[in-house]
Amino acid sequence: MKRKREKEKLKAMGIQQTREKIAREVVIPEAITIQELSNRMAERAVDLIKYLMQQGAMHKITDVLDADTAELIVQEFGHTSEARFGSGR
Repeated sequence: MKRKREKEKLKAMGIQQTREKIAREVVIPEAITIQELSNRMAERAVDLIKYLMQQGAMHKITDVLDADTAELIVQEFGHTSEARFGSGR
């Protein structure tokens, strides 16, 4: 509760809290939804969709991306990618 009150107080004063960026290694399968990719990168799905819109592609959170597109997004957001193709893991 104390942490929640502190956040509300900072928000009321107009102070933005910045989260420290953590670079992650993201495992990318052949096909992945935007929501799953955002979860693996610990990024907001809205930010991924916003990036895709800037690139000229309209997507929803449930849309499936191919591995190449997912890898480009991962690199753009400052993470590293590891591709896993085929049936074996």
